[in-house]
Amino acid sequence: MGVSGPLLKRGLSMADFNSALSKHEDDPAVRQAMASLMGSPPTGMAATEASQALTVQKLVEINNFILAEFEKLSACSDIGPRDSKTLAFAAQAVVVGKTEAKFKVSPEDIETAMLAQQGALACNSEFSGINLKLQQAMTKLAVS
Repeated sequence: MGVSGPLLKRGLSMADFNSALSKHEDDPAVRQAMASLMGSPPTGMAATEASQALTVQKLVEINNFILAEFEKLSACSDIGPRDSKTLAFAAQAVVVGKTEAKFKVSPEDIETAMLAQQGALACNSEFSGINLKLQQAMTKLAVS
């Protein structure tokens, strides 16, 4: 069962869910729960050499790239009728593949680095702005 299943059971859309999350994005417990749900490495997991090499600025650059790719995909309104769950998974797969190819790091390395740099990233207004725009692009992709 995908994310949409539990949301639909409760009468919520992905946009509703993202809106609720954004209200509590500064809550460490909510961030940890979301990291767990999204498959982040468990706390205490040994960082790889690749994840240790990812600085805050590199993570901002990577997330900016991810945002640009999702925005490109969400701008494609001529792809006809589609299932939003399938589209979301396909979009993620495309963006992950392009991100790995461009930056030569795995999604796990990025997640590990983001967890390690969580404090600095939380204080980085550029990173926060990118994440907000990323949520909006993903919501647009899911509902358009």
